[in-house]
Amino acid sequence: MDRFSLSHLIARRWPIILVLTLVVFGATLGLERRKDPQYFGSFTVTVEPSRRYPETQQLILQPNQGEDLKTAVATTQSWIADPFYVRKALEKANVSVADMSLADYANIFQVISDVPFSRSYQVQYVGATQTEVENVFTALRSVLDEAQASFDSAKSDLLIETSYTDTTVTSHGSGVPLAPIAGLVIGLLFATMVAAAFDRAARK
Repeated sequence: MDRFSLSHLIARRWPIILVLTLVVFGATLGLERRKDPQYFGSFTVTVEPSRRYPETQQLILQPNQGEDLKTAVATTQSWIADPFYVRKALEKANVSVADMSLADYANIFQVISDVPFSRSYQVQYVGATQTEVENVFTALRSVLDEAQASFDSAKSDLLIETSYTDTTVTSHGSGVPLAPIAGLVIGLLFATMVAAAFDRAARK
């Protein structure tokens, strides 16, 4: 269809084109607004291992950093996936844990690391509100500190020290909503095709 015929089609059938375009656009906009909002939060954990003599509890000045770091990182990450600690953190943050299975607990937090057993790694969580994400991470840090204190008090020669960055929270809907824009374009194309078919049928 050339520009001349298209312009004439729009001039003749603009009510159909307008209505159908608005219907499709409204449907996609409604679906976009009905989506549950999601907030993505993250913070970074940095692990620092050290060793002490079992007999005197004095720190060793030159521990085996390589193996100790792997052990310390693996230990802290196991706490983050442990259903006991995860449930404790969620309950502290007043997040409902009803009907959660052990597999659900293991997937609540995501651990992201560029390099295996890296000294620093990121913990991610998805919540319904920014406040929920912040409260959950505050509770998780508290639970990790408790786990670390319990680990260090077990008279093991390996000690673990952890530090955390502040929580970063972003909204899933903070960017430009693409679905309504796509709905507008698709609606316009669909409406034009329907109007063209209707116009051809009316001329017969």
